[in-house]
Amino acid sequence: MYNLDELDREDILFGYLKSAVADFMPVCYQDLTFDEEEPAFTVDLTLEEVEILALGMALKWLNNKLLYSDALANHLSTKDYVYNSPANLISSITSLRNRLMDEYNHKIIDYSYRYSDIDELRSTR
Repeated sequence: MYNLDELDREDILFGYLKSAVADFMPVCYQDLTFDEEEPAFTVDLTLEEVEILALGMALKWLNNKLLYSDALANHLSTKDYVYNSPANLISSITSLRNRLMDEYNHKIIDYSYRYSDIDELRSTR
């Protein structure tokens, strides 16, 4: 990401944010719409909502790294010039992604329990 210019970096991060918003929007009690011209939410988000969206962005980034990176290429570590197995690297990324996904889903579920209205659920059935 550091090698990209600022506009490209912002576009990529904005894409991850849109994906995280799409995941979180059905359970968020606040309106998560935002202006795409000047990326800003129309409401003030709580720290919990910001954390959930940030976890979602991290998860989307990690999924992208796992699926579309050069993780399959052979690498030498610079520390001691030891060959790193692509399978070990992919396994480590997958393990991290799974832990992050569990935390992300857990936080969304906790949020939905804390802020949902059971009467609204009854009326939609």
